[in-house]
Amino acid sequence: MGKTETFSPFVISTLAVGTEITDGQISDRNSQWLSSRLVEMGAEVREHRAIPDDIEHIKQSLSELLQNVQILFVTGGLGPTSDDFTRECVAMFAGAKLQWSAETWNWIVQKLESRGSPVTENQRQQCYFPAGAEILHNSAGTAHGFQIKVGDRLVVCLPGPPSEIEAIWEGGLRAKIDARVRDHFKTSSAAGLRELTLIRTMGLGEGALAYEVEVLIDQALGGNDVARPIVGYRAHAPYVEIKLWANETQKEVVAKTADAIRTKFHNIIVNEGDADIADGFLVKLFAVLSRQERVVVFDRVTDGGLHRRLVDRARETKSAKFLQAINEACVFVIGKNDSAVESVLSQSPGTLIKTLEVGSHERELILRTGKVVEVVDLPKLATRIESERGRKWAIEHALLKWGRPT
Repeated sequence: MGKTETFSPFVISTLAVGTEITDGQISDRNSQWLSSRLVEMGAEVREHRAIPDDIEHIKQSLSELLQNVQILFVTGGLGPTSDDFTRECVAMFAGAKLQWSAETWNWIVQKLESRGSPVTENQRQQCYFPAGAEILHNSAGTAHGFQIKVGDRLVVCLPGPPSEIEAIWEGGLRAKIDARVRDHFKTSSAAGLRELTLIRTMGLGEGALAYEVEVLIDQALGGNDVARPIVGYRAHAPYVEIKLWANETQKEVVAKTADAIRTKFHNIIVNEGDADIADGFLVKLFAVLSRQERVVVFDRVTDGGLHRRLVDRARETKSAKFLQAINEACVFVIGKNDSAVESVLSQSPGTLIKTLEVGSHERELILRTGKVVEVVDLPKLATRIESERGRKWAIEHALLKWGRPT
């Protein structure tokens, strides 16, 4: 079973400030986005908390969350309105006075004028930062973030809009946090920085898969005096992800386990790591665009979900060529309107035709590419294809089949 090993994790939590979150008007996407990147660095995300725009709530949460973390990320409440007072609360908590930043004011004026927006007095409150804080430049907006030490802990304050958080992250914050995480594992008594192996499967339930994986871990450990690696599972239809973390002493065990998983479950493994099965189809669409040809997709199952999935992935990769390929090389005909199908065919002779439709029973998916027909029987856990869950299965299976190398 492996020995017990003392491990000192690098712990992070997030605090999302905004009444619009606690009222249910929007979801806290920022904590999800940050956490996915922090875990990749080897950090452990302990807690996500959302609170309204309330001074006492903010102060109480700062006190509670900072007790058990190395870094606390606070998002929201850095804007120019009367309900934006995160900076004031953090300054009070850190025992620091707010100081004016003329450089930030110049940036705000320039930013607003470039947009044709009026420069108002309330914008000035975005130019105050706790003494001793490091300002984090926001190239996408007017609210710079900042980070400040509170004892041996770090509080990182970021604006609310996701695009602005991403701009600050890519503008230098990622490198700062990554260095801090690595320094922790170099100087502490921790077992070392943990590396993640992620294997994505489709076709077997989480419980059944996990049972088999735990057996494979036991076999890889054998009688070795090595700590059992941390393993996690994430089920999000239609996938189940297997996540294995290894420090320096566990790399061999995790490598053996991963190889055993690849052998045993080769028929249901889709990809690994950051890969996305949509990429294969997008690459093919760009090749079609380069040849000045077209693809017509008759989507009779997903109610436009397939198109949205491709657009979302293209935007995630920030690939202008993928977006161009979707818009110019691919025509989507949604639903079962036969007259619309005939119209597209008459206007686009000689194009490659792809069809996605339900077969003879509720879990039978038919995928056509020209004259090639593939029939996929989805597992029972997918329910019927035209349910919300079934449509997700249909989208991923279509991308898996249509994105394969030819």
